[in-house]
Amino acid sequence: MQSGTKRRIAIWTRFLSVMVVALVACHLVLTTGCAEPDGPKRYKVSGSVTFEGEPVATGEVQFWPQEEGGAPDAGPIENGSYTLMATEGAKKVVIQSVRPHPTETETDIEGNQVPVMEKYLPDSCGKDGTLTATVETKSQTIDFAITAE
Repeated sequence: MQSGTKRRIAIWTRFLSVMVVALVACHLVLTTGCAEPDGPKRYKVSGSVTFEGEPVATGEVQFWPQEEGGAPDAGPIENGSYTLMATEGAKKVVIQSVRPHPTETETDIEGNQVPVMEKYLPDSCGKDGTLTATVETKSQTIDFAITAE
C-alpha cells in the first residue's frame, strides 16, 4: 500500500474518531446538560469492547432504557474501552463502530481515492439487536466481547 494511501486512511480514521467523540459530547450536553439537580442519579459504567478478540478502536456504546420513550446514556469507545454515566436499571445496549473497508475505495472531494468506511459489527449490536446490561446503584465494569454471527 502506498504511503499516501496509508496517510489518507489514518486521516479518515482520526476524523471519524473525532466525529464520534463530538457527537457523543453533543448528545450528553443535550440530554444531561439541562438536567435538574434532583434528576435521576447516574452511575459510572466502564469496560472493554472487543470484536473477535481485538479491541474496537473507536465507536460508541449506548445504554437505552428498556421502557419506551427514554433517552439513551452514551459514551465513546477509544482503544477498546468506554466510560459513561447511566441511570439505574435494565438496558438495551447498542454498540456502533466503523472502519476502513479493506478493498473498496471511493473518490473524495479532492479527487483522491480513499477507503469506504464500513459498519462491521454484527446485527446483534444494533438497535434491533440482543445486547443487554443492568446498571446497578454503584460504579461498575461491563465488558462486551463481540463475535461474528
